[in-house]
Amino acid sequence: MATLEIPLAEDAVAKDCRISNGSNADSPNDGSQLMIGSFTIGGPGSFYRSLLSFPLTGLPANSLIVSAELTLVRLASTVIGTPSFAFQRLTQLGWTEAATWNRYDGTNLWSSVGGDSTAVNAGSVVYGGSGNMTVSDLGDLVADCASLSLASVDLLGIGPENSGTSNYFAAYSSAAVDPANRPKLVITYYKPTISVVDNGDGTGAVATIAGSESGAANSVYVAPATGPPAFELEGSRTDDGAVALDLANGSYWIYVQSVGASGTVSSTLVFFTVSGGEAPTRIATTLPVVLQAVVARLRDQLSLSESTCYWMLDREDEDRPPPTGKNFYLTVRPDGGEFDRGLFEGGGPDQLTDTTGIVVTIHTHTQLDRGGRDKQVLFHATAGLLPYLKPVMKALAGHDLVINGNGDVCLRELIRPVGYSTPTRKQKERWSHTDVYFALTFDWDMSEDE
Repeated sequence: MATLEIPLAEDAVAKDCRISNGSNADSPNDGSQLMIGSFTIGGPGSFYRSLLSFPLTGLPANSLIVSAELTLVRLASTVIGTPSFAFQRLTQLGWTEAATWNRYDGTNLWSSVGGDSTAVNAGSVVYGGSGNMTVSDLGDLVADCASLSLASVDLLGIGPENSGTSNYFAAYSSAAVDPANRPKLVITYYKPTISVVDNGDGTGAVATIAGSESGAANSVYVAPATGPPAFELEGSRTDDGAVALDLANGSYWIYVQSVGASGTVSSTLVFFTVSGGEAPTRIATTLPVVLQAVVARLRDQLSLSESTCYWMLDREDEDRPPPTGKNFYLTVRPDGGEFDRGLFEGGGPDQLTDTTGIVVTIHTHTQLDRGGRDKQVLFHATAGLLPYLKPVMKALAGHDLVINGNGDVCLRELIRPVGYSTPTRKQKERWSHTDVYFALTFDWDMSEDE
């Protein structure tokens, strides 16, 4: 079982605020604290509700949610008896911290005053008047958000609303100086993983399952990487561990389906190859020529122009603007600092062997609002790149690369994806990018004649 802890912080994505009716129904409250319930001093008083948004960036897609718990650290409270506080899912996701009782962003009206929400799978807690507030039954609500592919869990906290009495709970907000006092959502979930090691001698491979529920029945499915996917059951086991794969040489996709007491969940797809242990192909070329071949394949498969797909030897300046009029482009470069730039520019011989890395970087532009920042758009900047991963991986994985335009000199079945990474929200505001890592496995023979 894995745990994802999401504390609210004052950044471009986190959101929280309180709203109140009555004379303040059209006035935003300051962000110093959250308040839920009724509050009065010498008059009818006001009803307070609180809005919170927890980003789901760190939750793997299609995870099996087991539980979710919200913690609010007490700042003050006055309760009558043991009142109940409910936390419903907000359905108007365009709300901002400028929200009021009447308007979700300080300008546009809620469909229902006090916040648009649904009581389906809402969480609740009976509060006794002392200590922090812990809402431990939000698992189904978070699962709803995940199933709807929402980028965040947006909550509306509602307490007792009785005119003329004080019956409320006040909590620290994301503006709290001490991070330990900020609102926090903790999600527990299952998302099994599967990795494969090629035997290297033509006898198949071994898959290793990890992260499944104790006692779960795990089934391993495999499909050839070429042609339409046709997954077949290749092995099974109970709990985590190894599964032998009796497969012929070639390239494959694999995943594990795990069925446990908490439900059914599948891992992400993993690409792997099975080889006969033969010596790697040896070619005479230079790194720029290989990069050119990768670029040529991407341009052909994805219908990209020279200005939107090109190669370089150094890591690019990721803050520079894209080609004129473009908001999406690819760059191809060596992985990390394992290459001697001067050596490759000079075309001299090189001693690198075995596995060499290539990085395909996907760039996209994030449209900002007139004020220069849009929290919701900024949050989606990184997630919006993920749909581009599949076509890039499909264009390269398990394919020949033609060297110097000669179809007889290829890297046959030797390029494979090994992962990808995205920048954090704080790293990228206007520009967003994703690095896709590929491995090229063969012996290098860098000739001065190339």
